[in-house]
Formats: sequence, structure tokens, C-alpha cells
Amino acid sequence: MPCNRAHSGQVHATHHRRSIVKRSFRWWVRDTAGVDSWQTVAARNNAEWCDVVVRSHASPTRFDDDAWTSGTRTPPYYPDAVTLVPSPDVPDLLSRIEASAGCSIKDSFASLDLAPAGFRVLFDAEWIVRTSPSTTAADPPLGWTRVRDREELSAWENAWRSEDGPTDLFRPELLHDESVAILARHTHNQVVAGGVLNRSSTVWLRCVCRVDLPDDAARRLPVG
Repeated sequence: MPCNRAHSGQVHATHHRRSIVKRSFRWWVRDTAGVDSWQTVAARNNAEWCDVVVRSHASPTRFDDDAWTSGTRTPPYYPDAVTLVPSPDVPDLLSRIEASAGCSIKDSFASLDLAPAGFRVLFDAEWIVRTSPSTTAADPPLGWTRVRDREELSAWENAWRSEDGPTDLFRPELLHDESVAILARHTHNQVVAGGVLNRSSTVWLRCVCRVDLPDDAARRLPVG
């Protein structure tokens, strides 16, 4: 299947010493037609996923034309803002979030310079886009099921989080959101792999995890 890579940009985070780290980056693009639109679609979908998770923690969120933002500090691994356009007004964006040390912003287009505001680049990443020629529904692969209750969700999160990850990140409210499907693969009644699908105008896969099972002991290794 054809595959497009659209540069997702950068995640910026404040630093308690307000030191600056700059990283150069390159745009690697295959099948360049439509890449700009894919970035916009990916940014919006990611913001909608962040919104679902953050609202499940009772945090106030909002969508504006230029960004999604949370009015309070978000759960671990989730940004306080996701940009939806390449050039939002930075002071206005910062005014909508808790911008103290520990704040993070997902710069969806790798287009902002947040260093003057005390941020450093945390990491660079890419969107990976698979364009499918078929819209025909198919049965899930053998061993994969949809997580549907609290007990299954708890087992899924334990597999995802490894030994020192956060707990109570994925809350039962996600199971009742029609735009979200949490998937698990089981071996010997244990979760050995998982992922999350969230749907907006397209469907995106995120929060992938895999668990190695040497002999009879489970070793939890989150992939991403």
C-alpha cells in the first residue's frame, strides 16, 4: 500500500532552568501530493484524541481555529496544547494554558520558535499515513478483541504502562466514546499487544504496545 510520511513537527516543553535546546530537522516526504493536507488532518485527529483523554480527567478543554488547549495541566504524556495551523499567535496560545514549568505544546507543523518563551524541543516525530484503496470492513485478526469493560481496561493499561508508567491514565469514560476503540490481543488470558483507534474524519492508530512473554513470566514492554 502507498505510504506517506508527513512531518508532525515538534513537542516543546518548559524547563525549570529555562535552558534552550535547538534541534535542526528535515522533512522526509514520500508521494508528496497531499502531504500538507495530511498534516492538517493528522493534527486535528490527534487534538481530538487528546481532548477525549484529557476530558476524561475532568480538565476543561477548548478548540479554537488555531489550536486545541487545556485550561489545566494535562495527564502524563499529553500536551497542554496541540496546534492546528502552522502559525498561531504564540502569546495568545500561551494565555490559554497553564504555561509554568512542565508545560508542553505539540507543534504539529514544526513551525514555531518557542525558545523565547522558555521552551526547549523535547523531541521530533513524524505522522505515518497509510492510504487504503479499500473501504470494505474486515474481521479482526485472530486473537484481537475490543476492550469493553473496566476489568479489561485495567489489564490493558497494566500491559501498556510497563513497571513504572502512570496508572489511571486510560479511564472507563473512553469505553463509552463512540470515536474510540481500544484493542487488545490475548495469549493465555494475558494481554500481549494492544492499540487504540480514534476516528474523526479519518481513523488513526496510537498508543501501540507489545508485551513479551518469556516462558511463564510476563515482561511488559511498551513500544510507544
